[in-house]
Amino acid sequence: MAAPRSVVKHLHALRNVFGAAAAAEKSRLLNDLKQCDIETLPTLKLLHQTLLFLRAFPDSAETLALATRALDSFQERVAALPATRGKQLDDTGIAGTTIHYRYSLDVARWLVKHCPGNVEIDWPDFENTQVLDEILSLMLAPAEDTAFSEGDYSTQEWLDIARGDSAGTDFDWLIRQMQSEGRLRATGKDLYEDADLPVAWKLGDCAASITRNRLNLTRVVIRKGMRRLPANPGRMIATPLAGIRLLTPKEGRIVIDVAQAALVARHREVFSMNVGDPAEVWLAPLGEGAYLAVFGVVRESRPVVEGNYGYLLLSNGVPIGYGGVSPLFAQGNTGINIFEEYRGSEAAFLFAQTLRTFRTLFGCDHFIANPYQFGAGNAEAIGSGAFWFYYRFGFRPVDADVRKLAEREYRKVSARRGYRSDKQTLRALARGDLILSLPGAKRSTFFPERRLIQLSEGATRLIAAHTGCPRRRAVERVVEDVAKSLGVRSRARWLNGEQDGFERLAPLAALVDELATWSAKEKRALVDLMRAKGGRDGRRFAQLLKAHRRLQSAWTRYCAKRA
Repeated sequence: MAAPRSVVKHLHALRNVFGAAAAAEKSRLLNDLKQCDIETLPTLKLLHQTLLFLRAFPDSAETLALATRALDSFQERVAALPATRGKQLDDTGIAGTTIHYRYSLDVARWLVKHCPGNVEIDWPDFENTQVLDEILSLMLAPAEDTAFSEGDYSTQEWLDIARGDSAGTDFDWLIRQMQSEGRLRATGKDLYEDADLPVAWKLGDCAASITRNRLNLTRVVIRKGMRRLPANPGRMIATPLAGIRLLTPKEGRIVIDVAQAALVARHREVFSMNVGDPAEVWLAPLGEGAYLAVFGVVRESRPVVEGNYGYLLLSNGVPIGYGGVSPLFAQGNTGINIFEEYRGSEAAFLFAQTLRTFRTLFGCDHFIANPYQFGAGNAEAIGSGAFWFYYRFGFRPVDADVRKLAEREYRKVSARRGYRSDKQTLRALARGDLILSLPGAKRSTFFPERRLIQLSEGATRLIAAHTGCPRRRAVERVVEDVAKSLGVRSRARWLNGEQDGFERLAPLAALVDELATWSAKEKRALVDLMRAKGGRDGRRFAQLLKAHRRLQSAWTRYCAKRA
Protein backbone atom coordinates (compact mmCIF):
# COMPACT_ATOMS: atom_id res chain seq x y z
CA MET A 1 0.00 0.00 0.00
CA ALA A 2 1.17 3.56 -0.72
CA ALA A 3 2.34 5.82 2.11
CA PRO A 4 -0.55 7.25 4.20
CA ARG A 5 0.24 10.77 3.03
CA SER A 6 -0.20 9.78 -0.61
CA VAL A 7 -3.41 7.86 0.13
CA VAL A 8 -4.95 10.82 1.97
CA LYS A 9 -3.94 13.29 -0.76
CA HIS A 10 -5.44 11.01 -3.40
CA LEU A 11 -8.66 10.68 -1.41
CA HIS A 12 -8.84 14.45 -0.95
CA ALA A 13 -8.40 15.02 -4.69
CA LEU A 14 -11.34 12.67 -5.34
CA ARG A 15 -13.65 14.13 -2.68
CA ASN A 16 -15.77 16.11 -5.18
CA VAL A 17 -15.39 13.73 -8.13
CA PHE A 18 -18.43 11.57 -8.84
CA GLY A 19 -19.18 8.45 -10.86
CA ALA A 20 -18.91 4.72 -10.36
CA ALA A 21 -15.12 4.60 -10.80
CA ALA A 22 -14.54 7.45 -8.32
CA ALA A 23 -16.91 5.87 -5.78
CA ALA A 24 -15.10 2.54 -5.97
CA GLU A 25 -11.72 4.22 -5.60
CA LYS A 26 -12.89 6.24 -2.57
CA SER A 27 -14.12 3.07 -0.89
CA ARG A 28 -10.81 1.33 -1.57
CA LEU A 29 -8.82 4.22 -0.15
CA LEU A 30 -11.03 4.50 2.94
CA ASN A 31 -10.61 0.79 3.59
CA ASP A 32 -6.84 1.09 3.20
CA LEU A 33 -6.74 3.97 5.68
CA LYS A 34 -8.42 1.86 8.38
CA GLN A 35 -5.14 -0.01 8.69
CA CYS A 36 -2.91 3.10 8.69
CA ASP A 37 -1.39 4.86 11.67
CA ILE A 38 -1.01 8.53 10.77
CA GLU A 39 1.37 10.55 12.89
CA THR A 40 2.01 13.49 10.56
CA LEU A 41 -0.27 16.29 11.69
CA PRO A 42 -0.87 17.96 8.28
CA THR A 43 -1.88 14.56 6.88
CA LEU A 44 -4.15 13.87 9.85
CA LYS A 45 -5.85 17.27 9.46
CA LEU A 46 -6.32 16.72 5.73
CA LEU A 47 -7.85 13.30 6.39
CA HIS A 48 -10.29 14.81 8.90
CA GLN A 49 -11.25 17.55 6.46
CA THR A 50 -11.77 15.02 3.66
CA LEU A 51 -13.87 12.69 5.80
CA LEU A 52 -16.17 15.56 6.72
CA PHE A 53 -16.67 16.38 3.04
CA LEU A 54 -17.39 12.76 2.16
CA ARG A 55 -19.90 12.47 5.03
CA ALA A 56 -21.70 15.58 3.77
CA PHE A 57 -21.58 14.61 0.07
CA PRO A 58 -21.37 10.79 -0.12
CA ASP A 59 -21.47 9.18 -3.56
CA SER A 60 -22.33 5.66 -2.36
CA ALA A 61 -23.71 3.91 0.68
CA GLU A 62 -20.30 2.36 1.26
CA THR A 63 -18.53 5.74 1.16
CA LEU A 64 -21.09 7.08 3.64
CA ALA A 65 -20.63 4.17 6.03
CA LEU A 66 -16.83 4.21 5.85
CA ALA A 67 -16.56 7.98 6.27
CA THR A 68 -18.99 7.94 9.20
CA ARG A 69 -17.14 5.16 11.00
CA ALA A 70 -13.80 6.85 10.38
CA LEU A 71 -15.09 10.10 11.92
CA ASP A 72 -16.73 8.34 14.86
CA SER A 73 -13.41 6.69 15.72
CA PHE A 74 -11.21 9.69 14.94
CA GLN A 75 -10.62 10.39 18.62
CA GLU A 76 -8.70 7.11 18.75
CA ARG A 77 -6.24 8.42 16.15
CA VAL A 78 -5.71 11.56 18.22
CA ALA A 79 -5.28 9.55 21.44
CA ALA A 80 -2.60 7.40 19.78
CA LEU A 81 -0.38 10.44 19.17
CA PRO A 82 2.39 11.39 21.60
CA ALA A 83 1.01 13.97 24.05
CA THR A 84 3.17 16.83 22.78
CA ARG A 85 2.11 16.17 19.20
CA GLY A 86 -1.54 15.79 20.12
CA LYS A 87 -1.52 19.22 21.75
CA GLN A 88 -0.57 20.71 18.40
CA LEU A 89 -4.06 19.77 17.21
CA ASP A 90 -5.66 21.94 19.87
CA ASP A 91 -8.11 24.58 18.61
CA THR A 92 -8.99 22.56 15.49
CA GLY A 93 -12.33 21.34 16.86
CA ILE A 94 -11.30 17.74 16.17
CA ALA A 95 -12.58 15.13 18.64
CA GLY A 96 -10.01 14.35 21.34
CA THR A 97 -8.45 17.82 21.31
CA THR A 98 -8.86 20.94 23.45
CA ILE A 99 -10.29 24.32 22.48
CA HIS A 100 -8.91 27.46 24.14
CA TYR A 101 -11.11 30.52 23.81
CA ARG A 102 -12.88 33.41 25.58
CA TYR A 103 -16.61 32.97 25.01
CA SER A 104 -19.55 35.21 25.85
CA LEU A 105 -21.77 34.44 28.84
CA ASP A 106 -24.49 33.09 26.51
CA VAL A 107 -22.08 30.51 25.11
CA ALA A 108 -20.66 29.81 28.58
CA ARG A 109 -24.15 28.86 29.76
CA TRP A 110 -24.59 26.66 26.68
CA LEU A 111 -21.31 24.88 27.40
CA VAL A 112 -22.24 24.19 31.01
CA LYS A 113 -25.57 22.73 29.88
CA HIS A 114 -24.23 20.57 27.06
CA CYS A 115 -20.65 19.79 28.09
CA PRO A 116 -20.63 19.65 31.92
CA GLY A 117 -17.32 18.62 33.40
CA ASN A 118 -15.40 19.26 30.16
CA VAL A 119 -14.73 23.01 30.37
CA GLU A 120 -12.34 24.56 32.86
CA ILE A 121 -11.03 28.04 33.54
CA ASP A 122 -7.69 28.27 31.74
CA TRP A 123 -5.78 29.62 34.73
CA PRO A 124 -2.31 29.63 33.09
CA ASP A 125 -3.70 31.99 30.44
CA PHE A 126 -5.57 34.18 32.95
CA GLU A 127 -3.41 37.12 34.02
CA ASN A 128 -5.81 39.74 35.39
CA THR A 129 -8.53 38.33 37.66
CA GLN A 130 -9.75 41.71 38.95
CA VAL A 131 -13.16 41.64 37.25
CA LEU A 132 -13.68 37.96 38.11
CA ASP A 133 -13.00 38.93 41.73
CA GLU A 134 -15.72 41.56 41.41
CA ILE A 135 -18.15 38.92 40.13
CA LEU A 136 -17.25 36.55 42.97
CA SER A 137 -17.63 39.30 45.57
CA LEU A 138 -21.31 39.62 44.63
CA MET A 139 -21.81 35.99 45.63
CA LEU A 140 -20.30 36.31 49.12
CA ALA A 141 -22.04 35.94 52.43
CA PRO A 142 -20.79 38.64 54.85
CA ALA A 143 -18.92 36.03 56.89
CA GLU A 144 -16.79 35.09 53.86
CA ASP A 145 -15.53 38.55 53.08
CA THR A 146 -12.39 38.55 55.23
CA ALA A 147 -10.90 35.40 53.73
CA PHE A 148 -11.78 36.59 50.23
CA SER A 149 -10.52 40.15 50.47
CA GLU A 150 -7.42 39.95 52.67
CA GLY A 151 -5.28 38.34 49.98
CA ASP A 152 -4.34 35.11 51.76
CA TYR A 153 -5.78 33.13 48.85
CA SER A 154 -5.52 33.56 45.12
CA THR A 155 -8.73 33.76 43.11
CA GLN A 156 -8.23 30.16 41.98
CA GLU A 157 -7.61 28.93 45.52
CA TRP A 158 -10.65 30.72 46.95
CA LEU A 159 -12.87 29.40 44.17
CA ASP A 160 -11.66 25.84 44.86
CA ILE A 161 -12.63 26.24 48.52
CA ALA A 162 -15.99 27.84 47.72
CA ARG A 163 -17.19 25.15 45.35
CA GLY A 164 -16.35 22.37 47.79
CA ASP A 165 -17.45 18.99 46.50
CA SER A 166 -19.78 20.41 43.84
CA ALA A 167 -20.02 18.32 40.71
CA GLY A 168 -18.29 19.60 37.61
CA THR A 169 -15.43 22.02 37.11
CA ASP A 170 -14.59 25.46 38.47
CA PHE A 171 -16.12 26.88 35.29
CA ASP A 172 -19.36 24.91 35.78
CA TRP A 173 -19.66 26.15 39.37
CA LEU A 174 -19.00 29.78 38.42
CA ILE A 175 -21.59 29.91 35.61
CA ARG A 176 -24.25 28.14 37.67
CA GLN A 177 -23.71 30.54 40.57
CA MET A 178 -23.95 33.51 38.23
CA GLN A 179 -27.29 32.22 36.96
CA SER A 180 -28.71 31.89 40.48
CA GLU A 181 -27.31 35.10 42.00
CA GLY A 182 -29.95 37.85 41.84
CA ARG A 183 -27.37 40.63 42.13
CA LEU A 184 -25.83 39.53 38.83
CA ARG A 185 -29.00 39.38 36.73
CA ALA A 186 -28.70 42.96 35.49
CA THR A 187 -24.90 43.26 35.25
CA GLY A 188 -23.73 39.67 34.79
CA LYS A 189 -23.28 39.75 31.00
CA ASP A 190 -21.28 42.98 31.02
CA LEU A 191 -19.11 41.90 33.94
CA TYR A 192 -18.43 38.52 32.37
CA GLU A 193 -17.40 40.18 29.10
CA ASP A 194 -15.09 42.53 31.00
CA ALA A 195 -13.58 39.59 32.88
CA ASP A 196 -12.40 38.16 29.52
CA LEU A 197 -12.37 34.68 31.01
CA PRO A 198 -10.20 32.15 29.14
CA VAL A 199 -11.43 28.56 29.12
CA ALA A 200 -10.08 25.20 28.06
CA TRP A 201 -12.75 22.93 26.57
CA LYS A 202 -11.70 19.28 26.40
CA LEU A 203 -13.75 17.88 23.55
CA GLY A 204 -13.11 14.20 24.09
CA ASP A 205 -15.64 12.32 21.96
CA CYS A 206 -18.20 15.10 22.39
CA ALA A 207 -21.07 15.35 19.90
CA ALA A 208 -20.36 19.10 19.73
CA SER A 209 -16.93 18.56 18.17
CA ILE A 210 -16.61 19.35 14.48
CA THR A 211 -15.91 15.64 13.99
CA ARG A 212 -19.20 14.41 15.47
CA ASN A 213 -21.62 17.33 15.03
CA ARG A 214 -24.62 16.31 12.90
CA LEU A 215 -28.36 16.90 12.72
CA ASN A 216 -30.37 13.71 12.70
CA LEU A 217 -33.74 15.11 11.63
CA THR A 218 -33.34 14.34 7.92
CA ARG A 219 -32.53 11.26 5.88
CA VAL A 220 -29.23 10.86 4.07
CA VAL A 221 -29.20 11.15 0.26
CA ILE A 222 -26.45 9.63 -1.88
CA ARG A 223 -25.12 12.27 -4.26
CA LYS A 224 -24.47 11.95 -7.98
CA GLY A 225 -22.66 15.25 -8.37
CA MET A 226 -22.57 18.92 -7.46
CA ARG A 227 -25.25 21.32 -8.64
CA ARG A 228 -24.33 24.54 -10.40
CA LEU A 229 -25.88 27.98 -10.35
CA PRO A 230 -28.45 28.41 -13.14
CA ALA A 231 -27.92 31.00 -15.86
CA ASN A 232 -30.65 33.18 -14.35
CA PRO A 233 -30.33 32.94 -10.54
CA GLY A 234 -32.82 35.77 -10.02
CA ARG A 235 -35.63 33.80 -11.63
CA MET A 236 -34.78 30.77 -9.48
CA ILE A 237 -34.72 32.85 -6.28
CA ALA A 238 -38.08 34.45 -7.11
CA THR A 239 -39.75 31.03 -7.45
CA PRO A 240 -41.45 29.94 -4.19
CA LEU A 241 -39.76 27.01 -2.44
CA ALA A 242 -42.14 24.22 -1.42
CA GLY A 243 -41.84 22.04 1.65
CA ILE A 244 -40.63 24.58 4.24
CA ARG A 245 -41.94 23.54 7.64
CA LEU A 246 -41.99 25.11 11.08
CA LEU A 247 -40.37 22.71 13.52
CA THR A 248 -41.68 21.83 16.95
CA PRO A 249 -39.91 23.69 19.79
CA LYS A 250 -38.14 20.44 20.73
CA GLU A 251 -36.85 19.99 17.17
CA GLY A 252 -35.99 23.69 17.03
CA ARG A 253 -33.85 23.40 20.14
CA ILE A 254 -31.93 20.51 18.57
CA VAL A 255 -31.26 22.56 15.41
CA ILE A 256 -30.06 25.60 17.35
CA ASP A 257 -27.75 23.40 19.45
CA VAL A 258 -26.21 21.90 16.31
CA ALA A 259 -25.73 25.41 14.88
CA GLN A 260 -24.21 26.66 18.12
CA ALA A 261 -21.79 23.74 18.28
CA ALA A 262 -20.74 24.26 14.66
CA LEU A 263 -19.64 27.79 15.49
CA VAL A 264 -18.21 27.60 19.00
CA ALA A 265 -16.00 24.66 17.99
CA ARG A 266 -14.56 26.98 15.33
CA HIS A 267 -13.92 29.95 17.67
CA ARG A 268 -16.97 31.81 16.35
CA GLU A 269 -20.13 33.27 17.80
CA VAL A 270 -23.27 34.68 16.19
CA PHE A 271 -25.81 36.64 18.23
CA SER A 272 -28.83 35.02 16.58
CA MET A 273 -27.57 31.58 17.60
CA ASN A 274 -26.75 32.67 21.15
CA VAL A 275 -30.35 33.81 21.65
CA GLY A 276 -32.15 31.63 19.11
CA ASP A 277 -35.85 30.94 19.65
CA PRO A 278 -36.68 27.20 19.49
CA ALA A 279 -40.32 28.06 18.76
CA GLU A 280 -39.39 29.86 15.53
CA VAL A 281 -37.21 27.49 13.51
CA TRP A 282 -37.98 26.56 9.91
CA LEU A 283 -36.40 23.72 7.96
CA ALA A 284 -36.30 24.22 4.19
CA PRO A 285 -35.49 21.34 1.80
CA LEU A 286 -32.88 22.41 -0.77
CA GLY A 287 -32.76 19.06 -2.57
CA GLU A 288 -30.18 16.25 -2.71
CA GLY A 289 -30.08 15.93 1.09
CA ALA A 290 -29.33 19.63 1.65
CA TYR A 291 -31.41 21.69 4.08
CA LEU A 292 -31.51 25.21 5.37
CA ALA A 293 -32.49 25.84 8.98
CA VAL A 294 -33.68 29.40 9.64
CA PHE A 295 -34.26 30.57 13.20
CA GLY A 296 -35.49 33.73 14.85
CA VAL A 297 -34.28 35.19 18.13
CA VAL A 298 -36.17 35.26 21.40
CA ARG A 299 -38.66 38.10 21.65
CA GLU A 300 -36.71 40.28 24.10
CA SER A 301 -33.65 40.27 21.82
CA ARG A 302 -35.36 41.34 18.58
CA PRO A 303 -34.26 44.66 17.02
CA VAL A 304 -36.88 47.42 16.99
CA VAL A 305 -37.45 47.58 13.21
CA GLU A 306 -35.42 44.91 11.43
CA GLY A 307 -35.92 41.21 11.82
CA ASN A 308 -32.97 39.11 12.98
CA TYR A 309 -32.66 35.53 11.75
CA GLY A 310 -29.73 33.15 11.76
CA TYR A 311 -29.37 30.22 9.41
CA LEU A 312 -27.45 26.99 9.17
CA LEU A 313 -26.74 25.16 5.92
CA LEU A 314 -26.65 21.38 6.19
CA SER A 315 -25.85 18.60 3.77
CA ASN A 316 -26.96 15.17 4.90
CA GLY A 317 -27.16 16.51 8.45
CA VAL A 318 -23.63 17.92 8.46
CA PRO A 319 -23.30 21.68 9.12
CA ILE A 320 -21.48 23.12 6.09
CA GLY A 321 -22.10 26.88 6.41
CA TYR A 322 -23.98 29.60 8.21
CA GLY A 323 -25.13 33.19 8.02
CA GLY A 324 -28.07 35.40 8.77
CA VAL A 325 -30.76 37.57 7.25
CA SER A 326 -32.35 40.78 8.54
CA PRO A 327 -35.71 41.36 6.83
CA LEU A 328 -36.52 45.08 6.47
CA PHE A 329 -39.56 46.08 4.38
CA ALA A 330 -38.97 44.40 0.99
CA GLN A 331 -35.32 43.56 1.50
CA GLY A 332 -33.04 41.25 3.41
CA ASN A 333 -29.51 41.97 4.59
CA THR A 334 -27.61 38.71 4.27
CA GLY A 335 -24.41 36.88 3.43
CA ILE A 336 -22.95 33.39 3.43
CA ASN A 337 -20.04 31.67 5.15
CA ILE A 338 -19.07 28.18 3.94
CA PHE A 339 -16.88 26.30 6.39
CA GLU A 340 -13.41 25.62 5.00
CA GLU A 341 -13.91 21.84 4.90
CA TYR A 342 -16.74 22.16 2.37
CA ARG A 343 -15.29 24.57 -0.14
CA GLY A 344 -15.24 23.06 -3.59
CA SER A 345 -18.81 21.82 -3.24
CA GLU A 346 -21.91 23.71 -4.45
CA ALA A 347 -21.81 26.98 -2.50
CA ALA A 348 -23.25 29.17 -5.27
CA PHE A 349 -26.24 26.88 -5.84
CA LEU A 350 -26.93 26.59 -2.11
CA PHE A 351 -26.72 30.35 -1.65
CA ALA A 352 -29.32 30.76 -4.41
CA GLN A 353 -31.53 28.28 -2.60
CA THR A 354 -30.92 30.14 0.65
CA LEU A 355 -32.08 33.43 -0.88
CA ARG A 356 -35.02 31.58 -2.39
CA THR A 357 -35.98 30.43 1.10
CA PHE A 358 -35.80 33.98 2.45
CA ARG A 359 -37.89 35.19 -0.47
CA THR A 360 -40.49 32.52 0.34
CA LEU A 361 -40.54 33.21 4.09
CA PHE A 362 -40.24 37.00 4.12
CA GLY A 363 -41.13 38.18 0.60
CA CYS A 364 -37.76 39.86 -0.02
CA ASP A 365 -37.42 41.68 -3.37
CA HIS A 366 -33.88 42.93 -2.70
CA PHE A 367 -30.89 41.34 -0.97
CA ILE A 368 -28.06 43.38 0.50
CA ALA A 369 -24.56 42.23 1.42
CA ASN A 370 -22.61 44.49 3.77
CA PRO A 371 -18.91 45.17 3.06
CA TYR A 372 -17.66 42.86 5.81
CA GLN A 373 -19.06 39.90 3.89
CA PHE A 374 -16.65 40.50 1.02
CA GLY A 375 -13.64 42.20 2.56
CA ALA A 376 -14.04 45.25 4.83
CA GLY A 377 -12.09 44.26 7.94
CA ASN A 378 -12.26 40.62 6.83
CA ALA A 379 -8.90 39.25 5.69
CA GLU A 380 -10.39 35.84 4.92
CA ALA A 381 -12.90 37.39 2.49
CA ILE A 382 -10.14 39.40 0.80
CA GLY A 383 -7.98 36.29 0.46
CA SER A 384 -10.78 34.30 -1.14
CA GLY A 385 -11.88 37.11 -3.48
CA ALA A 386 -15.39 36.90 -2.00
CA PHE A 387 -16.47 40.08 -3.84
CA TRP A 388 -16.53 38.17 -7.13
CA PHE A 389 -18.70 35.42 -5.64
CA TYR A 390 -21.41 38.01 -4.99
CA TYR A 391 -20.75 39.91 -8.23
CA ARG A 392 -21.16 36.84 -10.43
CA PHE A 393 -24.35 36.18 -8.54
CA GLY A 394 -25.79 39.48 -9.72
CA PHE A 395 -25.03 41.66 -6.68
CA ARG A 396 -23.90 45.17 -7.69
CA PRO A 397 -22.32 48.00 -5.68
CA VAL A 398 -24.74 50.63 -4.42
CA ASP A 399 -22.06 53.33 -4.65
CA ALA A 400 -21.67 54.63 -8.23
CA ASP A 401 -17.86 55.00 -8.09
CA VAL A 402 -17.39 51.50 -6.71
CA ARG A 403 -19.77 50.20 -9.40
CA LYS A 404 -17.57 51.70 -12.14
CA LEU A 405 -14.43 50.22 -10.56
CA ALA A 406 -16.12 46.80 -10.40
CA GLU A 407 -17.10 46.99 -14.07
CA ARG A 408 -13.51 47.85 -15.12
CA GLU A 409 -12.03 45.13 -12.94
CA TYR A 410 -14.53 42.53 -14.09
CA ARG A 411 -13.53 43.13 -17.71
CA LYS A 412 -9.96 42.21 -16.71
CA VAL A 413 -11.13 39.13 -14.80
CA SER A 414 -13.19 37.98 -17.79
CA ALA A 415 -10.54 38.70 -20.43
CA ARG A 416 -7.42 37.31 -18.78
CA ARG A 417 -7.47 33.70 -17.71
CA GLY A 418 -5.94 33.25 -14.27
CA TYR A 419 -6.15 36.95 -13.47
CA ARG A 420 -6.79 37.70 -9.79
CA SER A 421 -7.64 41.10 -8.36
CA ASP A 422 -5.00 42.34 -5.96
CA LYS A 423 -5.80 43.00 -2.30
CA GLN A 424 -5.76 46.77 -2.72
CA THR A 425 -8.44 46.57 -5.42
CA LEU A 426 -10.55 44.13 -3.41
CA ARG A 427 -10.43 46.47 -0.41
CA ALA A 428 -11.52 49.36 -2.64
CA LEU A 429 -14.43 47.23 -3.89
CA ALA A 430 -15.46 46.62 -0.28
CA ARG A 431 -16.21 50.29 0.44
CA GLY A 432 -19.99 49.93 0.34
CA ASP A 433 -22.97 47.61 0.18
CA LEU A 434 -23.85 45.27 -2.66
CA ILE A 435 -27.47 44.83 -3.74
CA LEU A 436 -29.27 42.11 -5.70
CA SER A 437 -32.73 43.07 -6.95
CA LEU A 438 -35.02 40.31 -8.16
CA PRO A 439 -36.83 40.55 -11.52
CA GLY A 440 -39.67 43.06 -11.30
CA ALA A 441 -38.51 44.56 -8.00
CA LYS A 442 -39.14 48.29 -7.65
CA ARG A 443 -36.14 50.37 -6.68
CA SER A 444 -38.44 52.54 -4.56
CA THR A 445 -38.92 49.64 -2.14
CA PHE A 446 -35.20 49.66 -1.24
CA PHE A 447 -34.67 51.17 2.23
CA PRO A 448 -30.99 52.00 3.00
CA GLU A 449 -30.05 50.76 6.45
CA ARG A 450 -28.46 54.09 7.38
CA ARG A 451 -32.00 55.44 7.66
CA LEU A 452 -32.45 53.31 10.78
CA ILE A 453 -29.78 55.46 12.44
CA GLN A 454 -31.59 58.63 11.33
CA LEU A 455 -34.86 57.32 12.73
CA SER A 456 -33.24 56.35 16.01
CA GLU A 457 -31.70 59.80 16.35
CA GLY A 458 -35.08 61.32 15.56
CA ALA A 459 -36.64 59.32 18.40
CA THR A 460 -34.02 60.69 20.80
CA ARG A 461 -34.73 64.28 19.73
CA LEU A 462 -38.47 63.70 20.05
CA ILE A 463 -38.14 62.35 23.58
CA ALA A 464 -35.73 65.19 24.49
CA ALA A 465 -38.37 67.73 23.42
CA HIS A 466 -40.48 66.75 26.43
CA THR A 467 -38.57 68.93 28.85
CA GLY A 468 -39.33 69.38 32.51
CA CYS A 469 -40.10 65.75 33.33
CA PRO A 470 -38.07 62.57 33.98
CA ARG A 471 -36.99 60.83 30.80
CA ARG A 472 -39.07 57.74 31.48
CA ARG A 473 -42.15 59.93 31.77
CA ALA A 474 -41.18 61.65 28.49
CA VAL A 475 -41.15 58.26 26.75
CA GLU A 476 -44.56 57.45 28.24
CA ARG A 477 -45.95 60.72 26.88
CA VAL A 478 -44.72 59.87 23.40
CA VAL A 479 -46.40 56.45 23.62
CA GLU A 480 -49.63 58.04 24.85
CA ASP A 481 -49.61 60.58 22.01
CA VAL A 482 -49.14 57.83 19.41
CA ALA A 483 -51.88 55.72 20.96
CA LYS A 484 -54.24 58.70 20.79
CA SER A 485 -53.34 59.43 17.15
CA LEU A 486 -54.00 55.80 16.22
CA GLY A 487 -57.25 55.58 18.14
CA VAL A 488 -55.98 53.05 20.68
CA ARG A 489 -58.05 53.57 23.80
CA SER A 490 -56.75 50.79 26.00
CA ARG A 491 -53.91 48.27 25.82
CA ALA A 492 -54.72 46.52 29.08
CA ARG A 493 -56.16 43.40 27.42
CA TRP A 494 -53.24 42.96 25.06
CA LEU A 495 -50.59 40.33 25.78
CA ASN A 496 -47.57 41.71 27.62
CA GLY A 497 -45.38 41.18 24.57
CA GLU A 498 -47.81 43.10 22.38
CA GLN A 499 -47.85 46.02 24.82
CA ASP A 500 -44.06 46.02 24.79
CA GLY A 501 -43.94 45.92 20.98
CA PHE A 502 -46.27 48.91 20.74
CA GLU A 503 -44.19 50.90 23.23
CA ARG A 504 -40.89 50.05 21.52
CA LEU A 505 -42.10 51.23 18.12
CA ALA A 506 -44.12 54.25 19.30
CA PRO A 507 -41.22 56.79 19.28
CA LEU A 508 -40.51 55.88 15.65
CA ALA A 509 -44.19 55.99 14.69
CA ALA A 510 -44.33 59.45 16.27
CA LEU A 511 -41.89 60.71 13.61
CA VAL A 512 -44.71 60.45 11.03
CA ASP A 513 -46.02 64.03 10.87
CA GLU A 514 -49.35 63.19 9.25
CA LEU A 515 -50.08 60.13 11.41
CA ALA A 516 -53.39 61.53 12.68
CA THR A 517 -54.64 62.00 9.09
CA TRP A 518 -54.10 58.38 8.03
CA SER A 519 -57.14 56.34 7.09
CA ALA A 520 -58.68 54.03 9.67
CA LYS A 521 -57.39 51.04 7.68
CA GLU A 522 -53.80 52.36 7.64
CA LYS A 523 -53.96 53.07 11.36
CA ARG A 524 -55.26 49.58 12.14
CA ALA A 525 -52.49 48.10 10.01
CA LEU A 526 -49.88 50.09 11.96
CA VAL A 527 -51.35 49.03 15.30
CA ASP A 528 -51.29 45.38 14.15
CA LEU A 529 -47.67 45.85 13.08
CA MET A 530 -46.66 47.35 16.42
CA ARG A 531 -48.38 44.60 18.38
CA ALA A 532 -46.73 41.97 16.17
CA LYS A 533 -43.28 43.29 17.14
CA GLY A 534 -43.85 41.73 20.54
CA GLY A 535 -45.79 38.70 19.31
CA ARG A 536 -44.66 35.10 19.32
CA ASP A 537 -44.20 34.92 15.54
CA GLY A 538 -41.42 37.28 14.46
CA ARG A 539 -42.02 36.46 10.79
CA ARG A 540 -45.50 37.98 10.97
CA PHE A 541 -43.96 41.32 11.92
CA ALA A 542 -41.59 41.15 8.92
CA GLN A 543 -44.50 40.39 6.59
CA LEU A 544 -46.67 43.19 8.00
CA LEU A 545 -43.78 45.64 7.74
CA LYS A 546 -43.28 44.84 4.07
CA ALA A 547 -46.98 45.33 3.42
CA HIS A 548 -47.16 48.77 5.09
CA ARG A 549 -45.97 50.93 2.20
CA ARG A 550 -47.42 54.08 3.78
CA LEU A 551 -45.10 53.73 6.78
CA GLN A 552 -42.05 53.16 4.57
CA SER A 553 -42.90 56.23 2.49
CA ALA A 554 -43.38 58.35 5.60
CA TRP A 555 -40.07 57.28 7.13
CA THR A 556 -38.34 57.78 3.77
CA ARG A 557 -39.61 61.38 3.62
CA TYR A 558 -38.57 61.99 7.23
CA CYS A 559 -35.00 60.79 6.53
CA ALA A 560 -34.79 62.76 3.26
CA LYS A 561 -35.50 66.00 5.13
CA ARG A 562 -32.59 65.31 7.46
CA ALA A 563 -30.09 64.01 4.93
